[in-house]
This record gives sequence, structure tokens and C-alpha cells, in this order.
Amino acid sequence: DFFDAAEVVEGALPLQVRSALAALRRGAVHAVVVRGLPFDGDPGPTPTHAGELPEPPRRGNALLAMAVRRLGDEFAYAMEKKGATVHNVHPTHEGANTQSNAGFKVDLSLHTENAFHPLRPDFVCLYCVRSPEDTPATRLVMLDEILAQLTDEEIAVLREPRFTIRVVDSHRAEGEADMELPVTPLTGSPRRPVIRWHETVCANDNIAARVCQAFEDAARSATRYVRLERGDMLAFANHTCLHGRDRFDAKLDGTDRWVLRGYALRDLT
Repeated sequence: DFFDAAEVVEGALPLQVRSALAALRRGAVHAVVVRGLPFDGDPGPTPTHAGELPEPPRRGNALLAMAVRRLGDEFAYAMEKKGATVHNVHPTHEGANTQSNAGFKVDLSLHTENAFHPLRPDFVCLYCVRSPEDTPATRLVMLDEILAQLTDEEIAVLREPRFTIRVVDSHRAEGEADMELPVTPLTGSPRRPVIRWHETVCANDNIAARVCQAFEDAARSATRYVRLERGDMLAFANHTCLHGRDRFDAKLDGTDRWVLRGYALRDLT
């Protein structure tokens, strides 16, 4: 009901923002950064533990829902954050050293969202509720700029089933067994390629391993850094962008970085 209402009042977003999100939806751009949206004056303390459910920042939730509905339909995974359609992303005591949205002592490596899963978001939206003075950067890389650095032979290897990927921890929250799944990282047409990538992608042979390394090197060299301040939003195409985040110092005292995240599919049906 909340997302339905957000779609009806979506005109509350500035025209320039709606136009940019429409361009993202149709593939004319790969990512959109919006600065200076309204924000909640006192959103309450940033959560510090996994599973902690704060009072929702109303303006942040509304703006995120409007952006998601501009891009498609909201959806969630039952195994991730208990099926919530809006995720609270913040550092936690438990996740400090993990490759997850709760980590902060290590860099979050470049990846596509839920790369192991057969049904992945078309778009990811992030809205910043609170940002510390020393703002950590979200890392963003366009697939086109990676492939431009690779040879035709390396790109051809990425299009072959010579790799595996692991299921991420957030989808094994109830003690499910770890497992490796076969994956072909690069698919789609030559003119509109799409990518599935995660630090757990592993090559099955030496040639594929060298191509993995070349891909990661190219991704690092093409990285852009987006620092989200309070009221800023980042939306990007999950199939044509990799993203990550810098490590940062978290105080875990209610004043740390707090971002809302939503997933969109062009057509949920």
C-alpha cells in the first residue's frame, strides 16, 4: 500500500529527477545521482545491531519508494532482512569485518547485487538518511568501461560457463549449507551485455583465472567514487554496474552512516 501511494504522488519528485530515472529505466544511462532531496530532521539513532528495526524515516522511505516505482516494481527476498522491501543499511557490531552491507572495517568489494541468484534486481536505489563527517565513498563502475579495457578473447571467456559463484551470507541466515553454483559472468547481446559479479566468482581453469584477474584490474581502474550526504540518492542498473564501498570508522553509538536501500524489477509479473 505504501508503494502504491508513492507511485500516485510520484510527481512530488522534481521533474529533473523523474526524467533522469526514466532515462535509467530505458537504459539511456547506467546510474543517476540526486543531490539535496528533503530529509527527516530527526530520524532517530542509527541502528547498531543486525535485525534491529528502527522507526522508519518517513521522508526517506517515501522518496525511495517514489524512485523505485519510477523504475519498476519493488521486490525483496524472503531470506534477506526478513523480506523487507526497504532495507536499513548501517554498520553493526556483528558484521564489522564481513563482506556485507553491515561491514565497515573492510572495503566492500565490487559486485552486482545478489549475483548468485537467478532473479536479480534490475535496479538498486540508495537514499542517505545520515552520513558521518568523514563520508565513506560508494564505489561505482560501468560495465562498458571495464570491457573497453579487455581483449575480445578475454570477453569471450567471460561468456563461457567456466566459473562458479557462492551464495552470500545474507541468504544463509538460518544455518543453510554453503555451496558453489555454476555461473557465466557475462551474458546478453554483444551490444547490450550484462554482468553477474562477486568476490566469490572462481575460475575453473588457469585461462579463466587470468581473465578474472584482468576483469578485476579493469574494474578497479574504472571506479568512480560517490559520496552520499544526507538527502542524496543513488540509483543504478544492477546488470550493467558494479558497486562497492570504502571501509570507514564506525562509532556504533547511533550517529553512524545510515542508508535506505530498495530493489526494483522492471516487471514483477
